[in-house]
Amino acid sequence: MRRWLILSLVLNALLAGAGVWAVHRLGGLKLLLLRFQTRGLAAEYEHLRHQYDLLPVDSNAIVMLGNSLTAYGAWAELLDDPRILNRGIPGDYVLGVLQRLTPILRGQPSKIFLLVGVNDLPYQDDNTLLEHYERLLDAIQRGSPQTELFVQSLLPVNNEVNYLGIANERIRRVNERLRSLAESRGLRFIDLHSA
Repeated sequence: MRRWLILSLVLNALLAGAGVWAVHRLGGLKLLLLRFQTRGLAAEYEHLRHQYDLLPVDSNAIVMLGNSLTAYGAWAELLDDPRILNRGIPGDYVLGVLQRLTPILRGQPSKIFLLVGVNDLPYQDDNTLLEHYERLLDAIQRGSPQTELFVQSLLPVNNEVNYLGIANERIRRVNERLRSLAESRGLRFIDLHSA
């Protein structure tokens, strides 16, 4: 009987350890909770991701890449340029963009305008967000070195309209670090926040 108890405890500890490892691999508990909370976005996310995998990107393309702030813009029409491809997905976060880069970089686009990160803020500390951002920039620069990459600042939020629990002062601090990160790599930083 004692042997079964010990075996059960060991198996439970192994399962708990595997669960903790899996949650960590998925971005941590806060990001996992976000995924559960945004299940309504999950179907749209997967639909757009698969659609974008099928749509070609070529070396003349100008790719708008990011979250809902990008997704909801009719950029080719607004800027009167048919080369502009919208690759924004509502609810996306930095590692989500990183995971869907392959079909974009395969086309070696001429330019990428990157606007992502605000969805990460409620669930990650600033250092983790910037580490993920560095991984994203590394992947783009390594996968398509001739692509001109523009890093756009995060936009302010209005917690009175839609409470996100993100302070605009924190967004300003993250933007300053994004600016430094972009400039240290010789990338153009576009300050949308000030405007």
